[in-house]
Amino acid sequence: MTCTAGNVRRSDELLREERNSRNQLENALRSNNDIIQQLTNRIARAEEKSQEERNAISSLVNHTKSVEQAVLGSQQELKNKQSCESLL
Repeated sequence: MTCTAGNVRRSDELLREERNSRNQLENALRSNNDIIQQLTNRIARAEEKSQEERNAISSLVNHTKSVEQAVLGSQQELKNKQSCESLL
């Protein structure tokens, strides 16, 4: 009977160890899943910010092109005006 009692105790001990190991793994998985979710959120925010910055740069480029065209137009008008004045 002592052999059986020893086996039962050993089995109980193994079950406790397995339960503890399973709990540790579950906790580690939960923690990893939380970290993954946080990183996913950070990546999404970074992508949004990046898109906003690309849009801002695109707007600046378009504005710069408009200003360049306005300057070129003004220069041409001045040249035309100067040409007309020199003819008079």
